[in-house]
Amino acid sequence: MKEALTTILISFLAILTTPLYADMGAIVPAGGVKVEEVAQKAIIAHDGFEEIIILSTDLIASQNTPVLRLIPFPSLPEIIEVDNEIWKRLSHICEKHNLQYLTFYKGGEKEEAIKVEYQVTQGAHKITVVKVNDSEEFLEWVRSFLLQNNLPSRFQEEKLQNLVDDYLKRGINYFVLDIVDFQENRERVEPVGYIFLSRNFYYPVKISGLFENSGEVELFILSDRGEILESLIDFWPGWSGGGISSTTVLEEKDLEFLHPEIHHLLGKRGILCAFRHPRFQELQEDIIFEMPVKEIKPQKSFHFTKKN
Repeated sequence: MKEALTTILISFLAILTTPLYADMGAIVPAGGVKVEEVAQKAIIAHDGFEEIIILSTDLIASQNTPVLRLIPFPSLPEIIEVDNEIWKRLSHICEKHNLQYLTFYKGGEKEEAIKVEYQVTQGAHKITVVKVNDSEEFLEWVRSFLLQNNLPSRFQEEKLQNLVDDYLKRGINYFVLDIVDFQENRERVEPVGYIFLSRNFYYPVKISGLFENSGEVELFILSDRGEILESLIDFWPGWSGGGISSTTVLEEKDLEFLHPEIHHLLGKRGILCAFRHPRFQELQEDIIFEMPVKEIKPQKSFHFTKKN
């Protein structure tokens, strides 16, 4: 997964008392229904080859309505189970290690157009994973998908096509469609985890333009190397001004306590740092950059020579 004068801004525990959210683009609110994404929150772990994103979300709907959410991925994602207690475990870890935000002072063959890879139901989520090679045909597929799932067939077609075209041009052509029924007012939905291959650190922000309004984004970054933190600071200078926390090293027991897949990905230790921004729609582009890899880590032991 730069030197500056820093002072402690606020206790990290105060941050974790707010609801937890995630980045997802809403294709379909029903006609006349207003849906807003208040904020985003995610745990992201990366080892240079593979990434885990754990998402949760809080939305506000003007009335009871099913909403179809869209999340793009650079490679085929695998859904992993995540329980609601992960946020409490994260809060415990942050308290244990005294993680705090800081203030910075300036100084081949043609493929199918649409391929359904798999479908799965997890808790309140009905998830469909598709591979997309053509944005126009994807719009037609979405219309049919909405009808099959008894969802309104009206959506921001031009805006969605432009966003999908942008992702396809960048080689990002896997999309997760997640159907969840949101109740009137704010609804907190259980988190979902995704694990996928990627040589780049990746977090989709641009797709959130499908929402009318936006709130705060907060990312908890875990990696077994420190260069990722420098890359994030360089990539989004707007993280400064209270948007970057202190860092801490989590040992094996902390990683296992947080989530077994994160422990499996990072091994014996990982560096944890949090980043936040007051309005995620001000981030016009996705967060994506190549991860520095200084050595190839073997997945399992292997004997290159046989003993006589």
